[in-house]
Amino acid sequence: MSDYTLARASLKMKVYARFWYTQARGTRYKPTSDQPLRLSIPRLLPCGSVARVQAFSSLRVNIVHDDCYESPLTRRLVRMGGVGYNRVSGRRSGQTGFVYCACCYLQFGTTVMDTFTLQLTTIAHGGAALGRHEGRVIFVPYTLPGETTRVEIIEDKGRYAIARLVEVLEPSHDRVSPPCPYFGPTGCGGCQWQHVGYQAQLRFKAEIVADQLTRIGKIAAPTVHPTRPDSSGWAYRNHAQLHPVPGGGLGFRAASGDDVIPIEECPILHPLLSDLYAALDLDFEGLLRLSLRAGTTSGDQMLIFEMEGDLPPALEIDLPVSCVLLLSNGQHANLIGHNYITETVAGRTYRISAPSFFQVNTPQAGQLVRLVLDYLDLQGGETVLDGYCGVGLFTTHLAQRAGLVIGIESSPAAVTDLLENISEFDNVEVVEGPVEAVLPDLDTRFDAAVVDPPRVGVDRFALDALIERRPARLVYVSCDPATLARDAQRLTRSGYRLVKVQPVDMFPQTYHIESVALFVWGE
Repeated sequence: MSDYTLARASLKMKVYARFWYTQARGTRYKPTSDQPLRLSIPRLLPCGSVARVQAFSSLRVNIVHDDCYESPLTRRLVRMGGVGYNRVSGRRSGQTGFVYCACCYLQFGTTVMDTFTLQLTTIAHGGAALGRHEGRVIFVPYTLPGETTRVEIIEDKGRYAIARLVEVLEPSHDRVSPPCPYFGPTGCGGCQWQHVGYQAQLRFKAEIVADQLTRIGKIAAPTVHPTRPDSSGWAYRNHAQLHPVPGGGLGFRAASGDDVIPIEECPILHPLLSDLYAALDLDFEGLLRLSLRAGTTSGDQMLIFEMEGDLPPALEIDLPVSCVLLLSNGQHANLIGHNYITETVAGRTYRISAPSFFQVNTPQAGQLVRLVLDYLDLQGGETVLDGYCGVGLFTTHLAQRAGLVIGIESSPAAVTDLLENISEFDNVEVVEGPVEAVLPDLDTRFDAAVVDPPRVGVDRFALDALIERRPARLVYVSCDPATLARDAQRLTRSGYRLVKVQPVDMFPQTYHIESVALFVWGE
């Protein structure tokens, strides 16, 4: 970033002590006085030079000049303004942001210390509600459409901005009291929508899918069905990853920053995981992460340790639980019990080893299976592609209904599980490797296909190879409506028609959305 010449005139500023400012490290500073602080800052740096502002990213700056920064009054102002070594709302272009110091005053653009009233109108992908202020869009997490709020901008992106909620002036009828004491912008980051009534969550998710398909996918009036609900909206997660808290204990990542929020209980964990977490009394030196997994239908429980230096922890556990050490090279070492759990979905039982991915909501995984089978409408002799097949959630069901199933999976651990899970079938071929590397080299023509990619969506080369083979029916299982919309645009421009999309609430109390889309060729 270039140097900025300091203002030589006598300048005044006001810092209103009733405002709270959040520092980048997640702590809070509150001035002791309730009166405005007025300061006159008339001169340049003691050395007569200009202050250099160094950009660490598009959202952070730091005063480099030591004499300026080391002044006690400077540190006070930096803390109160939320700038300096802290987060600022600025861009490298210099349009917005501010830095105050005791011996000089550097300003580029306008300050963001003021709050303002904002009427929120729409829910956005990512979970925040949005409104418009002075001609641009403002995104505000933890708010709802229809609410009148007082907000403060914390990140300026030029054409739009992100604000924090200061006060709800007129709440939406969809707002509810979160049951979890750790929920909120300064708390646990696991949930983002506990303040949203469940029926509204379902409605918002379908609206977001339709909006993404329209705006990104350029698909006019897509058929998006109402979101299929979870049975209760709570106690569903069969997998959780915890982090050590400095000073002892475990917790989840904070909603902002990299801090860990210590927790005693979590309302979205399946009872098997809640019971396991409550029974833990662990304090291992060198622990990086601890994952809890459960087979909700089998009762299996597993602890997965990730340790500094891959050193195994000293375990004395008087629980019927398997313990696995996950190594930095992706391999895993069995410590106690089995190195896998089992889970039953839609009548099929799956082995799932420690590193393997599996859907976190077992009953809703059954919904996915039934939707995929219904959309493919197999008659018994088809050749079917199962891309990103994992441990075989769809593969085993497809094998019961198709002539030949070709599964592609890149994870070695998942492939090992897959081979075990399909051992009774002789009409399944498994190819290990990334879909984008394997599919272009396959000579097989597919009658139908199902893809279940990660959040980044289907790789461009994989999608081109799939389009080239033109399966008559393509089912796309998505966990991100934005990448679904991006890929849907490419598919529809290549000859496919999007017939319908069914959102499934795999992740209640969060903004994450699972959906199943049916594309047909040439109609």
